[in-house]
Amino acid sequence: MDIYIPRLVYVLGCYLIGSVPFGLITAKAMGAGDIRKMGSGNIGATNVLRSAGKFGGAITLLLDALKGFIPLVVAKSWWGIGNWTLLMGFLAIVGHNYPIYLKFKGGKGVATSFGVLIALWPDIGLIILGLWIASVIIWRYSSLAALISFAVLPIIIIILGEGSLHYFIFSIIVSIMIFYRHKDNIKRLLRGEENKVGKKGTTMLIILIFILFMGNSAAFAGNLDYAPALPEDIYKLMDARRATILTGDKVSADRLLENIISERYNHGMDRIDDVSALLVREGYQVLEKGNVEEALRLSNKAKEVSPSYAPSYYLASKSLFKKAEIMAALSEYLNGVTASLNDFWTLFNIAGRLYTVILIALTLTSVTILTVWLSRSLPILFHTFRELTTGFINKSLLPIFWGIIVIIPLIFGMGAFVLFWIVGSWLYLIRKERIIAISIAIFILILPQSLKYSSIYITGPENITLKGLLAVERGYGENSLIERLTDQYKSEPENKYLPLSIAYLKYKQGDYKGSLNYYMNVMKVSAGYINTMSLNNIGNAYFALGDYENAILYYKKAREDLPDSSIPVFNLSQAYREKLMFNDAEAAYEQAKKINPSDIGRYTTLATKGRGYRVIDFPIRKRDLWNASIAPTNDSNILAENILGGIIKIPAERFPFLGISIFIVLIILSYFKPRTPMAYHCPECGHIVCSNCTGSRIYGTACKECRRKDAAIDKVAELDRRISFFLPGIWHIYKGKVGLGGIVSLIFFIGVIGLMLGKIDDTWYSAYYLTGKYYIPWSLLILLPYLIIIFHLKFINIRIKN
Repeated sequence: MDIYIPRLVYVLGCYLIGSVPFGLITAKAMGAGDIRKMGSGNIGATNVLRSAGKFGGAITLLLDALKGFIPLVVAKSWWGIGNWTLLMGFLAIVGHNYPIYLKFKGGKGVATSFGVLIALWPDIGLIILGLWIASVIIWRYSSLAALISFAVLPIIIIILGEGSLHYFIFSIIVSIMIFYRHKDNIKRLLRGEENKVGKKGTTMLIILIFILFMGNSAAFAGNLDYAPALPEDIYKLMDARRATILTGDKVSADRLLENIISERYNHGMDRIDDVSALLVREGYQVLEKGNVEEALRLSNKAKEVSPSYAPSYYLASKSLFKKAEIMAALSEYLNGVTASLNDFWTLFNIAGRLYTVILIALTLTSVTILTVWLSRSLPILFHTFRELTTGFINKSLLPIFWGIIVIIPLIFGMGAFVLFWIVGSWLYLIRKERIIAISIAIFILILPQSLKYSSIYITGPENITLKGLLAVERGYGENSLIERLTDQYKSEPENKYLPLSIAYLKYKQGDYKGSLNYYMNVMKVSAGYINTMSLNNIGNAYFALGDYENAILYYKKAREDLPDSSIPVFNLSQAYREKLMFNDAEAAYEQAKKINPSDIGRYTTLATKGRGYRVIDFPIRKRDLWNASIAPTNDSNILAENILGGIIKIPAERFPFLGISIFIVLIILSYFKPRTPMAYHCPECGHIVCSNCTGSRIYGTACKECRRKDAAIDKVAELDRRISFFLPGIWHIYKGKVGLGGIVSLIFFIGVIGLMLGKIDDTWYSAYYLTGKYYIPWSLLILLPYLIIIFHLKFINIRIKN
């Protein structure tokens, strides 16, 4: 009974989430009032569209779909697609149709059903959604489109191979519910009295474009992948195991897996992520079929193959959760988080991608703010210029003159455009806006340095030094990699990481003498930990050659260099044992145990499993991996220079001088108090106010003209709503709410750029159900600014002059 309690609680949660009346909330937030008293009285997206406008309808449609999509995605990842998951989807739809919060008077379930279907079967859900959109565009009846699309749902379930009787019954029930909730619409359709939506399908086209954009962005997989090579014998075993699995011979497949694990120990490889990814995939497949014990066994094997491969722990967590072993499941999940934080390549991709996303988003936000400021300042500049140069330039020529003024800075690049107009609009900015303007100027001036790190991330997979160290971390590298490292070493003889990688990889391939030569080169250009690592590994090379005297000599040197490390002491005990010096071996072993008993226990176990762990190599430090990753390369420098030259169009060496000049000019302007007539924007009525021609300079919080006419504060106009939703933040910036507008724009751009840049690491996404969900947080970030706007618009009051 205990295993059903979490599912029962989740079923109730799906109903309660489905009951949230987003249509009612959105309509009220946009100032349309109680949607239940308007139009058809329905709380769905169609009625919101008619009563609150196109964008209100689009937001309601999206939110109603998400309350079916998100709970089902989570349920599917936990329990697969079974009867319980179908019940959860059904209850989410029921919650929308019969919400407990509104006395069981709700919507018709179309959008929520779309969300449920896309979560369960993405291909089928998108087909049904596409059919609905096409029907709306053709006939402009939302109800008819819903009836057509859900009438064919059961047929599509059968055609596309989802042939389970339970799936078919679920589709029939959902379709019947849709038809039942549309019974009044069917009557109106038959009488020819049903209302159409929009004109010429404009609204639906907007929604279609939005959906296509989201879908294409989510499908984009511009990942940075590092795929380490494997020894040929392991490749052969992997291929043989794949073929055996296809025949259904589980016993032979398990035997081949044990052979792969044995070869991993023989080669001394620390991890084989490719094998672990396949095991995790198999684990999720058997978990879908209800075989929890087999999934748990495969997760343990995956952890043995690659102890640092995080998806193995997540599979174990999910398997234990299904067994209702909640604490054990939580422990495995935390182990997975720890493994992911300890995996350099994952962290490098996450950190680099987030850095790049935020850098691009900050750039776009800065340009957005400057563009809005420019659009707000140009009319004022027109007016002031006309006051100062009466008759100097013909009025008809003013637009041409100012067009040239705007375009010329842009010709010299984005950097010149931004800095020029910060100076140009400085006198018209209030104190808070000046702080933001200075922040933007500083951001532009440090952009060359910022681009350097982003270009390092983008070119990371081609960083040969980093590739070599990653191969060292994993325990193996192919001949072609060694050749590239050797060529690079000829041009960078002072790079200590190149000979270190070559020496280690040659050792792993059995070229012990070649390894010794390169380790000697490392010691010429390095000190500290790298030097100690080389001493220990030289001892390992001599150990492999059978020269135990020299091995003992170098182990002792490594122990002297780093007395807190148990590795050289353990290796020393192994060398003594090979020379049959058992008393010395026992003494060294006991000394190693005193230094770190847990590590020595692990090394002893590894030594019994394969010849690759008879002696232990010093691990490469994360610090060295980061040092190699952030070191500029020719590729990263060229990329950064191309960006600066192509977009910013200001050479990097000129930025310090430019920055000093800009700040001197701004300081002078800050102390400049103009005696000439100056125009301003009235913050209440939005009109230009000029003391010279109207005698109505800004007075308090409103201009005298507004106060004299006692202009009423009106609600946000429909045009303002449209502008607000076109690009989040621009209307707030235009109205002087630069801080809020900038934050909203930044969040929106982070979401969009995050979606466009795609996944984080290919190896992770080969783990079956861990695929494809990366777009959820980015999509939520895109949605968040619109929610902020919806709930903030009702607090914005704009005085308009009749």
